[in-house]
Amino acid sequence: MHLIIHIAFGLFLLGIFNNPLVLFLAIFIGHFLLDSIPHYKPLKRIFIETIIDILLSIIFIFFYLVFGTGHSSVWIFSGAIFFAILPDMFLLIDWLWKVKIIKPFMLDFHRKIQHEYQWGWIIELGLLFYLLFFLF
Repeated sequence: MHLIIHIAFGLFLLGIFNNPLVLFLAIFIGHFLLDSIPHYKPLKRIFIETIIDILLSIIFIFFYLVFGTGHSSVWIFSGAIFFAILPDMFLLIDWLWKVKIIKPFMLDFHRKIQHEYQWGWIIELGLLFYLLFFLF
């Protein structure tokens, strides 16, 4: 699942939960739930697609800050984004440096629940529009 969707989902939950600990836990668990939904798998140009995803995520965060409905502290807002992408950061650290910062079963679990398909972009786009509807 693309980062922009994880971030949008995290910000969506930001509007639901008042308790930061419950919020961050829900966002972290929600990351895995999102990854269990069939989604897009790039065959080529993974690096380029990842850079585009990061840039779109930054633009999305900017638009949310300017036009979004959420009003929370900068720490809770930043924490929501952090916990939304944290599981993918664990995978990235493991992939780049082979540093096991969490138990290997967590990494294996995260990889096993992924259901990636070429047609998965349709589901991701629908989910993104659904989240955007509630965020703006």
